Amino acid sequence: MKNTIAATSLMLLALLLPVAEGQTSHAFLWTQTDGMVDLGTLGGNFSQALAVSPGIGIVVDYSYLADNTTYHAFVWGPGNKMQDLGTLGGTNSVATGINGLGQVVGYSVSKSGTTTVFHALLWTSLSLSKPQLLGTLGGA
Repeated sequence: MKNTIAATSLMLLALLLPVAEGQTSHAFLWTQTDGMVDLGTLGGNFSQALAVSPGIGIVVDYSYLADNTTYHAFVWGPGNKMQDLGTLGGTNSVATGINGLGQVVGYSVSKSGTTTVFHALLWTSLSLSKPQLLGTLGGA
């Protein structure tokens, strides 16, 4: 099992090609057992996979919602289901990494007047629906 997860981690692929109007591009995970596994989307035409957790095979990154403009961070794992991690009150969010304990890091994007503000976030297995704000180093 450990070798399968290690191979899975190495074979995580992200589809980074731009999506033309009306076309779809889904993130996928390759495993020795199942080959290419389509991770789906959160209702839009595009999803991307950035990281997979060591040992537990949970995938994170972002997916467009049905409007194909708004995107949210997701986790994909147990039950082969994509879970929307939401935002911190803004419109968009991205999950950028996950560790072996299932702790997910990323950011949420919001506007303050004309300034775009990025909020560093931590999601844990206990707070997947409510991220913990990590703050900034003094800037936006």
